[in-house]
Amino acid sequence: MEIKPVESRHVAGLGYDPATQELQVAFSTGTNYVYKGVPQETYDAMMASPSVGSFHALNIRNRFQWEKVTEDAPG
Repeated sequence: MEIKPVESRHVAGLGYDPATQELQVAFSTGTNYVYKGVPQETYDAMMASPSVGSFHALNIRNRFQWEKVTEDAPG
């Protein structure tokens, strides 16, 4: 899944797969989470939000099933 960088203090980037409705949130700390069953409209609203971190806290976290993922290290 391609991660697109975003302007945020806490979120480094977002990725979305419309076929599976999976949203990947890459945090500035290096931790990544995949949220399942996220509608396209929710992802679009998050990308357009003036505060991606606040949008995540209010509309994503604790509302969708999630799993912590680790990206493979390059090399």
